[in-house]
Amino acid sequence: MAKILGIMGSHRQGGATEFYLNEALKAAREEGVEVEMVSLHDKDIKFCRVCYECRPENKGCCTLKDDALEILRRMEEADGILIATPVYFGLPSSRLKALMDRTISLRVAGFKLRNKVGGALAVGAHRHGGQEIALTAIHAWMLVHDMLVVSDGMPTAHFGAAGFARGRADAEKDEIGVKLARNLGKRLAQAVKLLEKAGKQE
Repeated sequence: MAKILGIMGSHRQGGATEFYLNEALKAAREEGVEVEMVSLHDKDIKFCRVCYECRPENKGCCTLKDDALEILRRMEEADGILIATPVYFGLPSSRLKALMDRTISLRVAGFKLRNKVGGALAVGAHRHGGQEIALTAIHAWMLVHDMLVVSDGMPTAHFGAAGFARGRADAEKDEIGVKLARNLGKRLAQAVKLLEKAGKQE
């Protein structure tokens, strides 16, 4: 069965970002794919040193020993990746950015994330609180990995899902944001299944 990995990039557990991500993953599961969520809130993720020891001609793996290594393994195994982040100063969280930088080891090892389906979700304290900028930052990371980026699908089909909440209580009342999150999860699952079907027909 195709699998989607959700990565929760907030520093907080059980907050708005996790709520929206869970809604997206529920919708994906309803489409018949396996889902898993990894929360970064309690993970030890060191900053990439850009030493390139992870190049195949060097040691071939990251020399930093922390929780990022297991997350990178799960990313490599997944068929789709859904990344959710709170918005800080119009950008993804520093915790998420640290993980994104560490994925250089997957790129130099032969584009291990190539052709995986990617989707993004951002949560801001205001309706126009930088969500689109944070979403495009995540999309840029996905494109550099040669991933296949999807929107939240029809009928809106914009940059992904954007939540408007200062906390979980606000998120639960954000009908538009929840709908967008669910649309994104559904679209991601549909795309993953299409690729799986195409692969079986080859």
